[in-house]
Amino acid sequence: MNALQKKYGAEYAQQNHPHKPHCHVQFVGFPCNQFGYQEPAENHELMNCIKHVRPGFGFEPLFPVSGKLEVNGAGESPLFTFLKARCPAPFGLIANRTDITWTPIRNNDISWNFQKWLVDHNGDPIKRFTSRTDPVQTEDDIVALINKCVGEGGDNATKPIDIAALKPGAGPQASPAAAPAAAVPVSTGPPLGGIPSADEAQHAVEAEAAAKEAALKAATNGAGAGASTAGAAGATGAGQAVAAAKDDKAAAVTQANGQAATSGAAAPAAGSAAQTAGAQPAGAPAPAQKKKRSLFDVMFH
Repeated sequence: MNALQKKYGAEYAQQNHPHKPHCHVQFVGFPCNQFGYQEPAENHELMNCIKHVRPGFGFEPLFPVSGKLEVNGAGESPLFTFLKARCPAPFGLIANRTDITWTPIRNNDISWNFQKWLVDHNGDPIKRFTSRTDPVQTEDDIVALINKCVGEGGDNATKPIDIAALKPGAGPQASPAAAPAAAVPVSTGPPLGGIPSADEAQHAVEAEAAAKEAALKAATNGAGAGASTAGAAGATGAGQAVAAAKDDKAAAVTQANGQAATSGAAAPAAGSAAQTAGAQPAGAPAPAQKKKRSLFDVMFH
């Protein structure tokens, strides 16, 4: 994948069609530990494992690598729920019984490491490849999609893949016109579908350790009672938001407008506001048909 990323990446677009700089390939890797438990590392250890263990020999990916996630079963990421729904399994075998570590088992589940999807510039999954498909074998398909992107005339509002949007809290900003009249509480964590990178996971671990050390010092000095109480309340609220977000994950995945709730706590309030704002007087024209959902809606919203 490094070779293809280097050959057909951003520089390829600048050299061949600078008027369409977003028409290039961009790989993204998603580690998973569901296949033979072959990815046991913590998120902050992933990059070192790639460089020194597997494949090792100093290898460094030329594309982003997310934190670990689940791709099958009850806890699967909405990203892979979307991808698997759009492209059927490339062959009938799911996995050997001894290799299945998830439940429930579905007929479009990913069978093993290194399955691949090819997604076009509109966010529509085009092809799904088996684990045994060498990335080089996808080159013709990649070139065809790049040429399709370049060939689309006019300013069609297609945007380049914003890799920064994979980072927590870096999703698209809502337009002022769409802002609700009343303030709605929003979780400060990553949006549903936001996936922290391995480097961000390492920084989070370090920040958590520093926070624990600071809290311990405060408690030792006798000034930690109030801070501990506030911290417990914050942790409880965060736990409720996370639990609600988990419960609402399936509903968020199936939203037709492609905008997932930022947290389960905010979803009911936002829904009420939408119902109030969406009420129309008698005789009003029917609302426009909702936009078809794309992969970018899942990843960046």
